[in-house]
Amino acid sequence: LINNNREYQKSIADWQTAQQNVRSASSAAYPSVNLDWGITRLGNIQSFEFDQDENDSEPPIELEVASENMFKGSFSVQQQIFSGSVFGAIRVAQSYQKAADNQLKVEKNQLIRDYLSAYALAAMLSDLRHVNEQMVEYTNSHFNEAKLLYEIGATDKYLLLRAEVEYLNSIPALKEAERSYHASVSNLKLMLNLDKNTDLTVKGFDVELDMSGNNQGLLDRAEKNRPEIEGAKNVAEAYKRAIVVFRSARLPSVTGFGNYDRQNQWDLFSQRDTWNNSWTAGINVHIPLFSGFATTAKIQKGMLNYQKASVDESILIDAIRIEVDLAYDDYVRSNTDFDAWFRNVELASEGFEIANLRWDNGVGSELELRDARIALQEARANLSRAKYDKLRTKINMLFALGEIGNVIIIETQNNGQ
Repeated sequence: LINNNREYQKSIADWQTAQQNVRSASSAAYPSVNLDWGITRLGNIQSFEFDQDENDSEPPIELEVASENMFKGSFSVQQQIFSGSVFGAIRVAQSYQKAADNQLKVEKNQLIRDYLSAYALAAMLSDLRHVNEQMVEYTNSHFNEAKLLYEIGATDKYLLLRAEVEYLNSIPALKEAERSYHASVSNLKLMLNLDKNTDLTVKGFDVELDMSGNNQGLLDRAEKNRPEIEGAKNVAEAYKRAIVVFRSARLPSVTGFGNYDRQNQWDLFSQRDTWNNSWTAGINVHIPLFSGFATTAKIQKGMLNYQKASVDESILIDAIRIEVDLAYDDYVRSNTDFDAWFRNVELASEGFEIANLRWDNGVGSELELRDARIALQEARANLSRAKYDKLRTKINMLFALGEIGNVIIIETQNNGQ
């Protein structure tokens, strides 16, 4: 799931973008080093004749005015020595990086929660499909028995028609259960980014949930573990550090620099290249004197953003506390419902056995057997839903506590053990 889910891969790309933003901001603190080199070749070098003997006893000298190849190289270094804006921006980017780290954890936890819930739903629909398959077998067997009894004159046509209608009504329910199950499996394949033709067997499972401690203890666990809270703190910290960056615009900045140049130069009279070397080094000090009220406005806006982020953090903590309370209440309710439906299945199974025994002994009615069979089917279906609901609330409870990233999954057998 973590390796193949495409939505999560997009989240990883966003997280990596935040990493690159930190690297980009940090680069301003490192020296800037540049090397430039160039060559210029002249295709048509001009020349002229220079007569140094007025009596023309010697021929004039032909002088070239430029070199055939001109070389030039430059090496420069620039280093930020002091700048509150630069180093403050690095700290701001680091805070956003931490916020991005926690956001990735949030999306991972949501992905795990959604997948486990979808898998639990598929397991429930598999159980419902099995229940409906048993119902079709029961009604088909009863219909065949009714036909045999009708042929020997042991029952009337009305009971035969009722048995046939009951059998025919059970088939659409099975088809609907199969359709829902296959749709849930397709959804799992989509989340796993699997080919639609891949075989995927759904098995029953449970999750470990530690509910020790009182309600305050659960709230403390959630506040400690939920990455949303830590991410909100990082965002608030980023806004707080941004205020420092805005204020540092009023401070001077100091930059050191150095340059070294080397190039050839043509000597007209010697007709040879000479190499000239030059270097410079120094410090630039930039002192901001007045820039209107732009800096003041940025500081005020930064303080307002920090206040809003602090309020958002407080609201988020309260929302998570409410989420934990609701998840706990839902979990307690689902446990009560499961126990009730588990007992209901036991009673319905016992009632069906009694009705079946009475029917075999000829003292029970067909209607009594039919009602007992329907009651058992509904009880089993409701137990499957209650089992899914209980598992769903456990998953949601783990998510609310911020512990779903370390979930322990237990595979169960057909009997639920």
